[in-house]
Amino acid sequence: MKRNIIVALVMLALCGCKKNVPDEAEYNEKANALLQVQTRAGETGEDATVSYPVNVYVFQEEQCKALQTISDTEQTLSISLEEGLYTVYAIGGASETDYVIPSKDNATPSSIIALQDGKTLTDLMAAMSTVTLVEGETNTLTLSMERKVMLLQSVVISNLPTYATAVSVSIAPLWQNLTIETEFTGTQGTARIALAKQDDGRTWKSTSEEYLFPPSTTTATISVSLTTAEGTKSYSYNSSGKLEAGYKINIEGTYIESVGVTLTGTITGEAWKGERTVSFDFDEEGSSEGNGDNNGNNPSSFPAVGDIYEGCYVLAVNTLNATSAELTLLSPTEHVPIYDSNEKTMNSLISSALATYSTHAVSGWHVPTADEMAILATGYAGVEAAGQKPLGSTNKNYLFIRSSDNAYRSHTMGRTFTEEGNNPNAQTYLRPMATVTITSD
Repeated sequence: MKRNIIVALVMLALCGCKKNVPDEAEYNEKANALLQVQTRAGETGEDATVSYPVNVYVFQEEQCKALQTISDTEQTLSISLEEGLYTVYAIGGASETDYVIPSKDNATPSSIIALQDGKTLTDLMAAMSTVTLVEGETNTLTLSMERKVMLLQSVVISNLPTYATAVSVSIAPLWQNLTIETEFTGTQGTARIALAKQDDGRTWKSTSEEYLFPPSTTTATISVSLTTAEGTKSYSYNSSGKLEAGYKINIEGTYIESVGVTLTGTITGEAWKGERTVSFDFDEEGSSEGNGDNNGNNPSSFPAVGDIYEGCYVLAVNTLNATSAELTLLSPTEHVPIYDSNEKTMNSLISSALATYSTHAVSGWHVPTADEMAILATGYAGVEAAGQKPLGSTNKNYLFIRSSDNAYRSHTMGRTFTEEGNNPNAQTYLRPMATVTITSD
């Protein structure tokens, strides 16, 4: 008897009549299950779409049992399989005209979806899940597509001297490749964006959008190169944890002749990622972030550590300038222990949990980084001193991401924090954090 398995790749695509894609699997008289893959409509929104084509790989352990492609929203596909345990990977936005797509015969989970020579990255998305086909049952599996690239929308630098001959912006180090199993590889990628001079002679900007892989380290370097007849000067800024897949990035800069280049970078998140604003300065002395007033103090109009902001606990305050500050916030609630030994399944569980968090004016909730967990581990006493009790018990295990390899780790509150941490387990809680930038009146 055949069973039907419906795999829905959930991002927002328009509904339509479905056209069946022929079964590409080799004939197997033992096949007694049918895997059907389709896209369906979800929420509405400009950014919530599936990137096509979607290449669907079905693996049993390390062997690829099937490879099929969904070309658009009107297609569905069917794959005949034997009952058993399978892992399904979906790679969206990778066409054969731009990428070298591993074939069914030579594909392994670690195979790279490689760019063809002369091609640039597209809007890559990915998803995975495991499914067990048991005779006599109807199984429904939903894969949530995750964007694996960030989009550099624009770079604009204004007020440059008219004698400037070239301006460019570089970001490094970036991930270089994506595998079928949705892992990044290659750590030394660099993106260089050449800017074009505009009609006013003093404004330079990028001429097109560009998809980029996210940084391969927690700290990425953004460099601006300004060339004149006297030579080229470069200005660099280290951005920690600000550039991530799924965000749109806009960089706007203003040249100040006596100082150098002042840049404001804006990272605008999609609805499911929230928003961030990053401010940084480039001058002849190097790069720096704002440090508050002349005395290095936070203006009194900003919240302090231990305050409540939009119902969340303020763990840290980083004053950017006299009128704006960046707040590190702790969610007022924690999720029940969340754990799975399979990292892909763990990612899915975490994504589902984070989707349930929302507070007024706060978005971008995420698993704490090692730096943020260090703030929580050492700073919650200050929060409690302000009369707040964000943790209740201080001996719980909390989830964080180790910076050296982006692995999930666990920290037991009340103990000295080390980035190495411990292995997560069934008693590891998720307590999301968020970073917001506020402006005083």
